Amino acid sequence: MTVLAVAAALANAPFSAGAQDVDGQGASFLLLPVGARALSFGGAASTLVEGTESLFWNPAAVARTAHGEVAVHHSQTVAATNDALVVVVPIRGRIVVGLSTMLVDLGAQDVVPPDGGPPIGSLLARDVVVGASAAVPIGARLDVGATVKLLQVRVDCTGQCTSVPVSASTATAFDIGARFRVPGGLPFSVGVMVRNLGPKLALRDRAEKDALPTRWQAGVAYEVLQVERYAPDVQLRLAADLGSDLDYDVAGLRVGGEAVWQNRVALRGGYVFRDRAGVTAQASGPTVGLGVTAGRFVVDLAREFQGLSVDAGEPPTHLSLRFLF
Repeated sequence: MTVLAVAAALANAPFSAGAQDVDGQGASFLLLPVGARALSFGGAASTLVEGTESLFWNPAAVARTAHGEVAVHHSQTVAATNDALVVVVPIRGRIVVGLSTMLVDLGAQDVVPPDGGPPIGSLLARDVVVGASAAVPIGARLDVGATVKLLQVRVDCTGQCTSVPVSASTATAFDIGARFRVPGGLPFSVGVMVRNLGPKLALRDRAEKDALPTRWQAGVAYEVLQVERYAPDVQLRLAADLGSDLDYDVAGLRVGGEAVWQNRVALRGGYVFRDRAGVTAQASGPTVGLGVTAGRFVVDLAREFQGLSVDAGEPPTHLSLRFLF
């Protein structure tokens, strides 16, 4: 394999089974699910997920956050390592702002001379996203939010790199979302979001620009109040989402829920029924998760059971470490 082919392969490597086919769209890493809680719901996160994770799903969901939060969200698959550092801060009860940065590391590839021999360098494929978010409540029931993201697709090199096609392509993208609480005392909330809006991404050595993987997602969350009659210390929440490519006429379905005991321990589960459009870069199949709260510290774990990493014998691991302040 030539150095040029290696660089192209690294820059466009698949991240999971759900992200391999994005119809020629660029920056498919933007579809990677961020946050163990959201992932454990099967990605049914447009309404139910709040806090720092929601900046990657529906930024409107942090509009009524009463406390600040700083978190690290980590995931590991056979193809890449994904780490996000996020902070959310409410300002005077009127607006909530958030800052996020995400690094997707696709690993390294040795650079060898054209005539063979030992490696003379190393190619590094990395994708970076930096975002700024804001969300506000409107009235008693409506929340709105938005995120602006600066993204970069990078191929760097260390060692003897004079003939290596290193590159860095940059673009801007936007996410917008809303969440609405159903009136009449009903324990329902409805959420809708569109993410990765923006101009096409120009990659080196390509004549045509690649469209960003723009997706819509909408869902409903339900708080099961009746469970309090039989288990006063338990809260039960359910969610269901539909989502698709803007140009795709068949939406993928994902469902999930959690049972929380004394606001300390949460058991979660979800299922992705199909994701042909790569809405959340998840393969069809079940997901499970566990959350533990100790004072201001929260630890969330999640696991998928289908996809490229599972087939390769390395089931994806998702870990979120959160601190509330």
